[in-house]
Amino acid sequence: MILITGGAFQGKLEAAKALFSEKRNGKEPLIIEGSQNVPEQLQKADIIHQFHLWIHSLLKEEKDPYRMTEELLRANPHVIIICNQMGCGIVPLDPFDRKYRETVGRIGCWLAQEAQEAYLLHCGIARRLK
Repeated sequence: MILITGGAFQGKLEAAKALFSEKRNGKEPLIIEGSQNVPEQLQKADIIHQFHLWIHSLLKEEKDPYRMTEELLRANPHVIIICNQMGCGIVPLDPFDRKYRETVGRIGCWLAQEAQEAYLLHCGIARRLK
């Protein structure tokens, strides 16, 4: 698994496409949006874009995003995951939004530890962390 993270609108999807193309000799990736929340599709994706939105929908459905993420990675160990960095900015007043933000951050940390490669994007420039 490869993790790409960074702030919103920093070029993460473009970087993921380029990385996938480089590793797969120009093949077009299957990109699934995290907001679709269809585990069967996510398990077949080459790139999961906006992974944080999948976590949001799991929390709304009162499902365990930690367990669901582990299951996803077991089923799709070569996926590229794109997840917004959520820890910068104002702490939300709403308890659900605070829980969501914390969960995304903790899962992001775990993904970074488990990833074969991890990248941070800022202003369209990818910096390899791992």
